[in-house]
Amino acid sequence: MWISPYSSNRVILWIQRFMFLFVVRRVTGVVLANNTVDLLVHDTYFVVAHFHYVLSMSAVFITVARLYH
Repeated sequence: MWISPYSSNRVILWIQRFMFLFVVRRVTGVVLANNTVDLLVHDTYFVVAHFHYVLSMSAVFITVARLYH
């Protein structure tokens, strides 16, 4: 039985991208957990970007990885 090498490599690629964004989101979340920094960036695009990274990008990357798998 022949297994296409492209399907498993693409899933691994999407999972690696997800893990990279997961690390970036964790770093921004730790920054926002600091009270003094949170007061400075409370109503800025930094918080909006963190929110969109957490919700939308992880859902898109995992959905595409599931579709490939």
